[in-house]
Amino acid sequence: MNLASLAVPLILRNHRYDEIEANKKRRPKPKLCRAIELVLKTYLALHGFTQDELQDKFGHELKELLDEADKLDLAISQSARCEIKLLDEAHRKHWARYPKEDATPVFVIKHFEPSVEELFDAVRLKVRGPSLP
Repeated sequence: MNLASLAVPLILRNHRYDEIEANKKRRPKPKLCRAIELVLKTYLALHGFTQDELQDKFGHELKELLDEADKLDLAISQSARCEIKLLDEAHRKHWARYPKEDATPVFVIKHFEPSVEELFDAVRLKVRGPSLP
């Protein structure tokens, strides 16, 4: 069994669990951006990128990962791309863990959920193939 085929369901399951836990504790969780990073790296791995290439070339940069996935025909809308790219700096600088007093802009995770779900669905389709009716 392909390791990448296991990654997306696990990431999605963890995303839901983290969301529930975050609501319980009422404090920001950085795991949504981490899930986006892992889903994009899964997509790139399916296209032949090695673990070392993913780590060395992209690190934690959502924008760079998304740009590379776009070159490989990632099937998401332009609006979803733009929304996800907005999270790049917040993810790289760990804003959820280390908030700034002058934090501008302020991100509300609910705002990004439709775009993130679109990304997850596109990668899930690539991993699993089209589902039967």
